[in-house]
Amino acid sequence: MPSSHLLLEEPIRMASILEPSKPSFFPAMTKIVGTLGPKSRSVDSISGCLKAGMSVARFDFSWGDPAYHQETLENLKAAIKTTKKLCAVMLDTVGAEMQVVNKSETTVSLQADGQVVLTPDRGQDATSELLPINFDGLAKSVKKGDTIFIGQYLFTGSETTSVWLEVSEVRGQDVVCTIKNTATLAGSLFTLHGSQIHIDLPTLTEKDKEVISTWGVKNKIDFLSLSYTRHAEDVRQAREFLSKLGDLSQTQIFAKIENVEGLTHFDEILREADGIILSRGNLGIDLPPEKVFLFQKSALYKCNMAGKPAVLTRVVDSMTDNLRPTRAEATDVANAVLDGSDAILLGAETLRGLYPIETISTVGRICSEAEKVFNQDLYFKKTVKYVGEPMTHLESIASSAVRAAIKVKASVIICFTSSGRAARLIAKYRPTMPVLSVVIPRLKTNQLKWSFSGAFEARQSLIVRGLFPMLADPRHPAESTSATNESILKVALDHGKAMGIIKSHDRSFFPAMTKIVGTLGPKSRSVDSISGCLKAGMSVARFDFSWGDPAYHQETLENLKAAIKTTKKLCAVMLDTVGAEMQVVNKSETTVSLQADGQVVLTPDRGQDATSELLPINFDGLAKSVKKGDTIFIGQYLFTGSETTSVWLEVSEVRGQDVVCTIKNTATLAGSLFTLHGSQIHIDLPTLTEKDKEVISTWGVKNKIDFLSLSYTRHAEDVRQAREFLSKLGDLSQTQIFAKIENVEGLTHFDEILREADGIILSRGNLGIDLPPEKVFLFQKSALYKCNMAGKPAVLTRVVDSMTDNLRPTRAEATDVANAVLDGSDAILLGAETLRGLYPIETISTVGRICSEAEKVFNQDLYFKKTVKYVGEPMTHLESIASSAVRAAIKVKASVIICFTSSGRAARLIAKYRPTMPVLSVVIPRLKTNQLKWSFSGAFEARQSLIVRGLFPMLADPRHPAESTSATNESILKVALDHGKAMGIIKSHDRVVVCQKLGDASVVKIIELED
Repeated sequence: MPSSHLLLEEPIRMASILEPSKPSFFPAMTKIVGTLGPKSRSVDSISGCLKAGMSVARFDFSWGDPAYHQETLENLKAAIKTTKKLCAVMLDTVGAEMQVVNKSETTVSLQADGQVVLTPDRGQDATSELLPINFDGLAKSVKKGDTIFIGQYLFTGSETTSVWLEVSEVRGQDVVCTIKNTATLAGSLFTLHGSQIHIDLPTLTEKDKEVISTWGVKNKIDFLSLSYTRHAEDVRQAREFLSKLGDLSQTQIFAKIENVEGLTHFDEILREADGIILSRGNLGIDLPPEKVFLFQKSALYKCNMAGKPAVLTRVVDSMTDNLRPTRAEATDVANAVLDGSDAILLGAETLRGLYPIETISTVGRICSEAEKVFNQDLYFKKTVKYVGEPMTHLESIASSAVRAAIKVKASVIICFTSSGRAARLIAKYRPTMPVLSVVIPRLKTNQLKWSFSGAFEARQSLIVRGLFPMLADPRHPAESTSATNESILKVALDHGKAMGIIKSHDRSFFPAMTKIVGTLGPKSRSVDSISGCLKAGMSVARFDFSWGDPAYHQETLENLKAAIKTTKKLCAVMLDTVGAEMQVVNKSETTVSLQADGQVVLTPDRGQDATSELLPINFDGLAKSVKKGDTIFIGQYLFTGSETTSVWLEVSEVRGQDVVCTIKNTATLAGSLFTLHGSQIHIDLPTLTEKDKEVISTWGVKNKIDFLSLSYTRHAEDVRQAREFLSKLGDLSQTQIFAKIENVEGLTHFDEILREADGIILSRGNLGIDLPPEKVFLFQKSALYKCNMAGKPAVLTRVVDSMTDNLRPTRAEATDVANAVLDGSDAILLGAETLRGLYPIETISTVGRICSEAEKVFNQDLYFKKTVKYVGEPMTHLESIASSAVRAAIKVKASVIICFTSSGRAARLIAKYRPTMPVLSVVIPRLKTNQLKWSFSGAFEARQSLIVRGLFPMLADPRHPAESTSATNESILKVALDHGKAMGIIKSHDRVVVCQKLGDASVVKIIELED
């Protein structure tokens, strides 16, 4: 299965990320399926959706009656006529869906550790003790210990208020469950999903058949989304049903994979279906979070190789209520494109979301940016290899057309087709240019009347990546002469020019290797809680001094030391500075309500109270830094709230020291502090503030911090000044500085900052504000690549925001974590998720499992070759030893690499090559003196490897000095092997690669362990 490294052109130029997205008349190659509903059913709204890039309109019959959907469809037809944008129609069935029915629509509150009964008695009212369901056979389908998920229904609510149940007893037809988390459900319908439970319900229900045979036939639907497809037989039965309806015999069936049963029979389903929809919502319930990205990559790969369209759901859930996606979602959309998705399906985001048009536009822009860095050359070679020889005639023509188009740098491939098959085969090879599919109508008859084919074929290409249909004049039949073909070609070229895709002179053709940094705070500062975090996989504890006083953090650190002693788990300490951070101060802590289109004044007068008209800030120079039209973001502070309640402002006037802003969205802010971020605005505040210096020189020195996270690093000089400051403090001269890149200014000077810093933290929270969503994945991939090649640790933030309040991450977040690993991240930094999150231990454990799964499919061979090529020749002596050790370990399938080191540099160089096995870094202490006392080095070096991917440190006995003899080396090696066995990474008969120094010679040796 391919990793995302395979499908990315690297390195990405940092300059291209900082360039504004170029508006284009030509949409993304990746298609967008929009679900039409209350917020997107007017003619104006649908017209906006079509212009923004929607090419398929989805009608979800799990809610709403046929008359309602018919009215929406008539509006769609009017919008198509007005905008002259072609759009296909998809009917989504209900299928084997279980629902909890709340006929009284009263709010249902469920308390963790309580009990609730699921009953098939629909005559009952839904209460906190009893939930009636629409399925009589649940009691026969479940057993004690099974997991059941209940979420608010797509139309009536948000899945973020959902509940997990565990079956404790089956009582007749009723199922008694223990409630796993507190939740409040409001609305008339809730979906009920049994995790990996077989439900004996038909895939095509009687209601589905009625809707298809009436509404579907009347409107000649292009696609049928077959919900809860579990077997190939489901598709065959649906196709047989459609064939009997005459007009729907050409309707394509997209199998919707929603549970493990569907995944188990995926290959046979793929052979029968016309396309696949991966319903990540339900699959994310059936599967552990660490498996989500695996099924996505595997399924998309199989669809790509079969040349069948693959559609991905649940990508930008947060845009249901927000103008911008989260960082995880933006990256997830991009990686969906790089993984091979043909289309993105938007559900609640367009059906009931506040910003359907903006959502489609944003997703389209992200897709477009991702397509620019898709590695077509590698993909083409893999596809050709997969197809094999001899190719069919049509496959050969299609692949040759793509190869020729790429070689001559054609702007478009024009394909004449009557069935659409030839065009789809061309699209299968993922050309970098659009494919204009000219559908030639065929004359056909049903014995009662004559008609032309073509319309179905044209619309059905609207879901295939890179295909853009044009229906030829029916007076030019498929069996045409040379003259008529030339005539059609001229029309096609004119159409391409009108679309803006053809111009003059164009040519037409083990524990996770990835480390976890946890932020300690109110929910994670007790000895028990920290012990749990360490056992779950936290290797670096972050102390964020943008809130809390030194005494509070000292108490937390003492608890950390106690937890380390109890668990015997090594953990490093990171101090995070405040830096050039602007804040809105709400000293009265009253709730501040801001209304869209209203105005609010930002003032440096801290004596004022925060109100809906006036917000005092902690920076006197804002008025000098902004101009009319600039964008400002205000979010609730890490400790006091969630960023989901945040507001975007646009500067409308500078009035003295005050800044008058127009409010872009309605929001309610509650708490004492809000962060304020000016998008791409230079703020004249020092990177290392006086408060930061005081904390470092007292708390930092006292606790000999391992890492300093330098917030808002904008220039290399910021790092140099910080290092100079640390060097004067003596005990912190060895502290490593991680430059935290938080704005465009930092990105602009990224290369020079990377040279100076010991590591990089990519603060996706603030960068996601400074950059358009479609650029987020680009800066991530580019920055991680540069860090990897420089051999410096890269840390990624803001990955599982939703786990602050939920037991599981969203599908986008789970996939985002996995892709962070595949992109080259050394560590994942958890902020609010562990600081104030309800489930800090579960969050660390979940992220660790996802990382571990991603590491299994990391393409180490390709990465190794790329790194060696980047380093070039001649290599340094140490680089040569490191790369040789990794190569040897992989060839002999070693279980571990043991590296003897005193500075830690040799071990870090080995880790740079991303071996598939852990690297046990045996730090040999050195005796040192400050003229007053003698001490041993080594502790810093050992702890500082805890942030490097794949490095696991062990501090050798100081009685074995660095300048050791062969005998002492053998003695240390024995201790290291015993340590590896205790860790569970070395077993009898394993092969181990050892990298050590004997005298002046560096040696790589391979040993095979005996019993």
